[in-house]
Amino acid sequence: MKKFLITTTLLSLSSAFSTTVLANSPRVTINGSEVNFANQQPVIIDGRTLVPVRGVFEQLGFQVNWDEQTNTAILNNGTINVVINANGSNFTANGQTITPDVPQRIINGSMMLPLRAVSEAANVNVDWNVATSTIAITTSSPSVGTGSTAGSVSMPSNIVPRSPSRAGSPQNPAISATRAVELAVNHLNSLGVASARFDYIYMDWDNGRWVWSIEFDGAGRSYEFYIDVNTGALVLAPTLSSNQTQNVGSSVVNSNHESTSNQQTNQGNITRERAAEIAQGVVSGTLIEVDRDFERGRQVWYVAIRSGGLVHEVYVDIITGEIVLHQSYSD
Repeated sequence: MKKFLITTTLLSLSSAFSTTVLANSPRVTINGSEVNFANQQPVIIDGRTLVPVRGVFEQLGFQVNWDEQTNTAILNNGTINVVINANGSNFTANGQTITPDVPQRIINGSMMLPLRAVSEAANVNVDWNVATSTIAITTSSPSVGTGSTAGSVSMPSNIVPRSPSRAGSPQNPAISATRAVELAVNHLNSLGVASARFDYIYMDWDNGRWVWSIEFDGAGRSYEFYIDVNTGALVLAPTLSSNQTQNVGSSVVNSNHESTSNQQTNQGNITRERAAEIAQGVVSGTLIEVDRDFERGRQVWYVAIRSGGLVHEVYVDIITGEIVLHQSYSD
């Protein structure tokens, strides 16, 4: 699951443009909540204000990914797909070409877009408050990133996280459990989901980062989310079709985890016992747990082994027996 990364080779692109960095950068709010940009702040170019793509679109419920080979950002919220090439003068939203007044560009490692282009691409309203120096972005409904459809999934009233999956989890993450569930609800509504019941939330360790693992159930299927606890990025999220898969970086996200899990497990070649053997061939120790799971777009056997003061988590592909992921943490 690949983060939105800009390599240092792209940094030289920013020197080709005349950029005015705002002495007092304007505040940016989305539906009243202020956006905190980790690195690059908004800038003015040729009289137009440009904002960081990642900071804005992630808060609008988009998955933001970067293709290093083509210098292209791919943004998707399940309804709207935006493709922005760093070297282009226009970009596309659901296949429609949009030509901004000022072209997109890389500044200090961040892809930047003019406000008007953000409005057109994400189907949101953008207003500038001169008195307070605030850029106010609002969606057309309470659901973030709704696009052309809107569901009716409501925020649960009692959000109590389960215990983290492992020791060392952040005590005060930037993205609270309530905010993470809100992002998940917004995404479901952007897909037009009519009804879904909140099942659980807990902090999990996935591919080198802490995430909120969230699940909703509804209409005979489950909706699973992994949301980065530091950025709010949707690392894993359902898509429009119950049978659709979506590439997210190097992984594949499947929108119907439970039914796919049952189907692939029935067809799988690797039994629970064989998965344990494969994992113990990687690390020897005391077997703690073997269970079915979903990792990097595949149905896997999750095998936990305690060895030498560490707990090793080995994910074994149910179909092929391949080691999908091996990670460990202090017991």
